Amino acid sequence: MILSHRHRFLFIKTEKTAGTSIEIALSKICGPDDVITRVVHPEDRELKASLGPGYRGEQHELVPLSKYTPLDLAQAVARRRLLRFENHAGAADIRRFVAPEVWSGYYKFCVERNPWDKVVSSYWWWRKLEAQHREDPVALARGLGRYADGVRQRIERSPVGDMSLSEYVQSGRANLLRGFDLYSIDGEIVVDRVLRFERLEQELVEIAERLRIPDLPRLPRAKAGSRPKSAGYREVLGPADRDKIARVFAREIAYFGYEF
Repeated sequence: MILSHRHRFLFIKTEKTAGTSIEIALSKICGPDDVITRVVHPEDRELKASLGPGYRGEQHELVPLSKYTPLDLAQAVARRRLLRFENHAGAADIRRFVAPEVWSGYYKFCVERNPWDKVVSSYWWWRKLEAQHREDPVALARGLGRYADGVRQRIERSPVGDMSLSEYVQSGRANLLRGFDLYSIDGEIVVDRVLRFERLEQELVEIAERLRIPDLPRLPRAKAGSRPKSAGYREVLGPADRDKIARVFAREIAYFGYEF
């Protein structure tokens, strides 16, 4: 997630839609007062560092105390943990934690992707992450920081393990992918624009023009290499998997007109 006061925009990061690459690119045009959440995976932070100076790290992630409800405050005291803007923060939480004029006045956007393609991407990403966890759980946890517990719990509760792609889909594990619920509230899309992953670079150019950002960097390739090049979704998903994904992601398919 990025909230830029300098350029008056809010980027909501959905899952498996090049969100980390966009986050990294946007961080270079952010100002010192902008909210930038942490790039989670250590490999992605290394990629960001390799791009040279000017790419800002995480900053202003803590939610202002003035936005706490009495329940928020009680939970923060009990958990000994302050509220933060999270990497995949959803629209409902963000609206609650920012000033009304920011929510209503800033340009809000995110990215969506063909659900069948997104599920295949998710499968290979979690296989890679679980392999890293098995190889050296301490190192991975150290690299993930405060997100390590959430990743570990998902691996332990819903492991991909040696599942085939079809088993991954049919088990319901793919249902955990977050997208529509992040950029909608009560079933209504609340962002100004949902970019399409399939033509992302051109749509980002249009966003930069809309926001009058003349120097948006090209997208780096974060999280690249976990999916085999031969794993096109039409070739690897059978009819039962196609239909299961269609049911789970029916809202996205209906709203954006995605087809298998």
